Amino acid sequence: MKNHNHIRKQDNQENLIVKLIYDGQLTEALSILIDQEIGIRCKNDDQSLINNLSHQGLIHHKMGEIELALRYYKETESISRKIDSELGINNSLGNQATLLLGQEKYDEAMILLKEQEAICREINDQHGLAMSLGNQAMALIGWGNIEEAMAKLHEQEMMCRTNDFRSVLLHSLRNQAYFFGLMEDFDRAMVLLEEAEDICRELNDRLSLPPILLMKAMVYEEREQLGQAYLLYKESVDICRSCNMKVELLGSLTGQIDILMTHNNYEEVMPLLLEQEKLCREIGDEEELNECLRNQVIINQKKIAVVQTKIKDLEEQSQLNQKRTAIMEEVLHLVNEMNRKDSWKDKIPIIQKANPLLLEARDLSERLKDKDSIAHIDMMIKSME
Repeated sequence: MKNHNHIRKQDNQENLIVKLIYDGQLTEALSILIDQEIGIRCKNDDQSLINNLSHQGLIHHKMGEIELALRYYKETESISRKIDSELGINNSLGNQATLLLGQEKYDEAMILLKEQEAICREINDQHGLAMSLGNQAMALIGWGNIEEAMAKLHEQEMMCRTNDFRSVLLHSLRNQAYFFGLMEDFDRAMVLLEEAEDICRELNDRLSLPPILLMKAMVYEEREQLGQAYLLYKESVDICRSCNMKVELLGSLTGQIDILMTHNNYEEVMPLLLEQEKLCREIGDEEELNECLRNQVIINQKKIAVVQTKIKDLEEQSQLNQKRTAIMEEVLHLVNEMNRKDSWKDKIPIIQKANPLLLEARDLSERLKDKDSIAHIDMMIKSME
């Protein structure tokens, strides 16, 4: 009975961790796993350690800490081979291959995936086999072998629909959409992405949602529907920030930034660029970092140009104002002289000198957009009629 309660407690903790990961509460899940790992190692419980390290590897993967994730996955493989756990080996190979695919190391990934496929067929692990076929397809796409890749994706899709592997099916649909995107068949890509998104939301799988939103946004961009694309990028950014998903966050930020740059919305884009720069440095994405820094330079240059234009405008306004002041001082001198004359005959020559000056002053006031000055000059002109 005591052992039964212990197993039940382990199952409850496992379910809690899985739920936290699916909900995107990666930091909370990682904290629990680290605490558990210490006790598991003390008990020499290899199977529980495999599960624990696999979860930690997944979390670090989602956080963009690829080398750390790979270290955990390799340790799970080592332990699994030690205790001859084919299921553990299978899962570890698939996890490592996923990381390698993300680094475009297709040859290394395919070696692991072929071994995973052989194990899956031997132990009749249909779920693992479906995952392996999908990952092999992505390696084949990377090699340019499109026809064979699509065949594997279709096989994976049929296997998922037959066995109701919805969590794998959404990835299959997303990967097929990626293929159709490469072929510029955006309508077919969007149909697949819509179904994948529906499944994702039904499963409340927050970790899998951002890549789907990201791909949908890209399709909208290709259709020049930038408003819809921007909203999807923003939703993806919000999820990634809350879940600390650095790799997906970088992609989503890049999409947002590109649209804002297109619309010259420099005030809103600059904070995003600074966040993007920080992520690039953390992840080690040199190519994206260079593009990010170039965009910052462009914005700063445009800001400098705006400031320079404003300075030039102010200098021009200052010159116009000085000229108008000098004219009005001359007009005031003429008015004083006119007021000293008794007859209109003596005043008329002075008025004839003052009027052109007032008209010039009025023109300067219009260029300065000085409404009060224009009204005052109009009154002076009228008084001399």
